[in-house]
Amino acid sequence: MYSLSVDTEQPRMDSPDGEELTLQAAATYAECSVKTLRRAIHAGKLQHTYAIGQHGPQYLITRAELDRWRGAQSGGSPESGQGEGAATAAGEGTVDTHLSTWTQPSAVSSVSTLQAAIDQVVRSAVVPLVDELHTTRTELGNAREQLGAARERVAHLEAQLATRQPAPHRPLWLRLVRRLLAG
Repeated sequence: MYSLSVDTEQPRMDSPDGEELTLQAAATYAECSVKTLRRAIHAGKLQHTYAIGQHGPQYLITRAELDRWRGAQSGGSPESGQGEGAATAAGEGTVDTHLSTWTQPSAVSSVSTLQAAIDQVVRSAVVPLVDELHTTRTELGNAREQLGAARERVAHLEAQLATRQPAPHRPLWLRLVRRLLAG
């Protein structure tokens, strides 16, 4: 039922009937509101594709699908004149229809386009982050080595300090009295 493509051009001309319309253009073509089309899409009554446009994701709907949906809305399908058709009424065909959307050439092309867009995002955003992470890891390793060397130096100085005998501390008055007596 859904396919995703990355396009900035509108309308698209790669659908079997020649044209996929944006939601606004489809509403104008079907003579209804955009809100009505959104409701039909969310209810699963209107097949569509996604495209990444200039302002983000958007729905694309073919003219043939709009004609089919309008015929179903008015009580008959354009092909048979009998509602949504016997296969849909019996619950058949809906899964096959949705799955066939992914195997259509436009859907396969859309998937390829999406993969190319993902690759571009990975190259432009993820690869620099990985490089920065590698640099940070290297700097962290160097800092750990310096910290280890500093800890060894501190331990060495503490050992030297512990082996030295502190000079006996005599009060100032006692030192002065000794100087007077000695001199």
